[in-house]
Amino acid sequence: MGLSDEQVRELELRDQEREHEDAAVRDEVEKRRNQARDAKAVSSSGGASSPGSPVGGGGSGMSGNGMRGGGMRGGGMGSGMRGGGMRGGGGPRGSGSSVTKDGDREGSVQDRIDANDTKAYLDGESLLREDQRERAREIASDFREKLYERREALRAQAEAGK
Repeated sequence: MGLSDEQVRELELRDQEREHEDAAVRDEVEKRRNQARDAKAVSSSGGASSPGSPVGGGGSGMSGNGMRGGGMRGGGMGSGMRGGGMRGGGGPRGSGSSVTKDGDREGSVQDRIDANDTKAYLDGESLLREDQRERAREIASDFREKLYERREALRAQAEAGK
């Protein structure tokens, strides 16, 4: 695809921005889950928390930067224009989504992360020459199709296991 050093630097910066946005989404969701768990603990203990209860304390289970495993999933934008690019879904939004007992819509986190990926891809695409854009679109399209198929296979496995 022939990316220049400057294009690689700019794409890597956009990928880092996307990672920060994804971490913020995960932090927000983890915070809501902890609040729901803490509220549940308070209500099941009659409203009083004991010194050993998770209310007011407890960790989020995430590393200091808010990432579980983190890193450049699926290639990211910096190297991703050559090896992947977007990780987003394919298929209709909300397909396979359901509401959990905590009221969170499953898939909404993934939808937000997918939206961040798409935004990062489109921002990154603006740095490319036309011939590079055409190839990047082919790579991204192929990647999204394969990712969608993997997600559907996992959903089918989960449904079969119920």
